[in-house]
Amino acid sequence: MEEIWASIVAEAGATASRRIGNRYERSAANEIVSIAQDVSPATVIATVLAMVLMWHDRPLRFRTDDALGVQIARRVRALSSRHVGLRYDHRTGQQVRIYREMTPKAAAILGRKLMTAFGAIGLRLADLDARDSKAATEAKQRLATAISQLQ
Repeated sequence: MEEIWASIVAEAGATASRRIGNRYERSAANEIVSIAQDVSPATVIATVLAMVLMWHDRPLRFRTDDALGVQIARRVRALSSRHVGLRYDHRTGQQVRIYREMTPKAAAILGRKLMTAFGAIGLRLADLDARDSKAATEAKQRLATAISQLQ
């Protein structure tokens, strides 16, 4: 999975360095490059897989697949501190953190790339988790049945 992430970062680096092309693609590529500079690949992968597991467990939390992709992009982007800035608040006399948002189209592109790369793996993990929990439930049921038959 880390090799997949490395190929995504390499492709994003090539896209970000081009001067001609879709601006939303370049924006998403710049986000990927900045995330890769700040965050370890394992953290990015774990975040995407966790979001896919959440979607599998509670599919109604996300209205559409694109909404899931945007939320994945936002969660992965939040791992990095490069989109955070400071501004001075004259009323309080302190600096306040501000968060720069991605455009919705760039977020959708970034989410789509991450879902394409890690979505199937996340769904497979969800299936394995469901299988393990079903086996644990069956084992508890067999134990309860055996205890009730002893009495």
